[in-house]
Amino acid sequence: MGDCKRATWASMSRRRWLIVVGVTLMASALLVTGEASSKRAASLATNPVVTENAIPGSDRANWLPRHMPPTRIEGYASETSVLPGETVHFHVSTAEGDRYRIEVYRLGWYGGAGARLLTCLPSCGSDQPGRNLGGPHHDPVTGVARADWPVTDSLAVPAGWISGYYHAVLRLTQGGDDTGVIGYVPFIVRATAGTRSQILVQVPINTWQAYNPWGGKSLYPSNSSDRAPALRVSFDRPLAFTAQGPFDWEYNLVRFLEGEGYDVSYQTNLDTHRDPA
Repeated sequence: MGDCKRATWASMSRRRWLIVVGVTLMASALLVTGEASSKRAASLATNPVVTENAIPGSDRANWLPRHMPPTRIEGYASETSVLPGETVHFHVSTAEGDRYRIEVYRLGWYGGAGARLLTCLPSCGSDQPGRNLGGPHHDPVTGVARADWPVTDSLAVPAGWISGYYHAVLRLTQGGDDTGVIGYVPFIVRATAGTRSQILVQVPINTWQAYNPWGGKSLYPSNSSDRAPALRVSFDRPLAFTAQGPFDWEYNLVRFLEGEGYDVSYQTNLDTHRDPA
């Protein structure tokens, strides 16, 4: 009986010890989970991506590029990326006599809408006359095709715009049967100096231009005239609708990251090349 009592007491002691340890571990887990939840809540409260995507978005019928390319309006920007406070210079060509405006959207989640209209040039209720700026200029040695068009519009990026993919819609407001068609110019807004995010997306703008056949030449024979690719390509030309661009693969990543509330900022691979630090 003595041995049985000792065994029973030992068994009860082990159970008490297991209960104490179990309660302690559970309390620790709850404490850690609580701390993690508090940190996540604090992160979400200060995450500009979450704040931005809480604003209602715009109807995608107004901004999503069509499957068919525009026939009477196209353009590009001098800058592939900018900081808030810097200026984007646009080069827009239309058929003679057409009128247009530029509508600037930021791509993201926005409750599933996918983008938000931020501003228009000259304004969202007006338009301006366009002009035909001509075709490409080709380098006879390298095959490089450039537009070399003058600046037609400038946008001073407000200080409050956060890092992201920006999408300038070139909307033809008066162009005969083509009225309402759109071209587009993508550009990136980088995070301001001193800003730190948990995730940095590097935008592959070099790839866009490598596949861009505007002017008849890309870096690939399959979409170059006479199946003779250029030795180099230029950013000073529109991004053709048949080129690889942000709406092929990247846009879905942007929607996912921003829809999930990740702390993310953006830069291009050209920015990485210029300043790896």
